[in-house]
Amino acid sequence: MKQGKSKVEKYGTMKYLKPILTGTLVGAVVITIILMVLSLLLSLQNIPQMLITPMVLLALAVGSLMGGNFAAKLVREKGLAVGLCCGVLLFLMLLLFGQGISDNGFGIMAAAKLAIALAFSAIGGVMGVNTKKRRK
Repeated sequence: MKQGKSKVEKYGTMKYLKPILTGTLVGAVVITIILMVLSLLLSLQNIPQMLITPMVLLALAVGSLMGGNFAAKLVREKGLAVGLCCGVLLFLMLLLFGQGISDNGFGIMAAAKLAIALAFSAIGGVMGVNTKKRRK
């Protein structure tokens, strides 16, 4: 009997789980950093209230793109699916944390956030798979 990895570990979900979770964490960290910079900017400048929502959506887009890209670079295959998984997890994190702050439910803004997270993380996943490794 072989002592190697089982087929499930080698070809199944275990191969993708760690990169997807890592990419989701990278995306969440990027979103957090961008939101911290934006909150500093908001406290120092007189920025209109109507610009806050687009700034939050921009942070979500950049974080989703970075998370999907990072995860796909780790896996080096199935970038669209890996990116979409990262986008779903990022959205679920935002939805859960948002429910802790306000009880708005799933409305138009949540649907927009889901669409942005899915679109940009999928784009990031495709970009991550299609970039070549650097040679030293």
